[in-house]
Amino acid sequence: MSEPTFTEDPWRWTHSSLRDTCRDGVEREEEGGGTLVGANGDRIIETDSGFYPPYGPDRALIAAAPKLYKALDKLVDAIESGAVEGYAMCKYLKVPEIKAAVEALAEARGER
Repeated sequence: MSEPTFTEDPWRWTHSSLRDTCRDGVEREEEGGGTLVGANGDRIIETDSGFYPPYGPDRALIAAAPKLYKALDKLVDAIESGAVEGYAMCKYLKVPEIKAAVEALAEARGER
């Protein structure tokens, strides 16, 4: 399968917080909602005025997805090519963490 073309990174949120007055009358600001855009300005995710997820750590994880994918892909390539000593191609899938990495990359490419 050919390498997928993802939206160019870095990804960033254009709206980072929501100010709201809670039932207890205290005004709070919470990170959440907004629009996630790629480096070229393409919209990736758009939520309704910050009232719907993703919130907090999920937002950061989603925005980091391109970097995580690239890093994991390079690591698996290094292992497969023998650049990481002690991991021959025929043996590396027996290491559960490496097998999980290969499967996660396949899922991100839409192969699973």
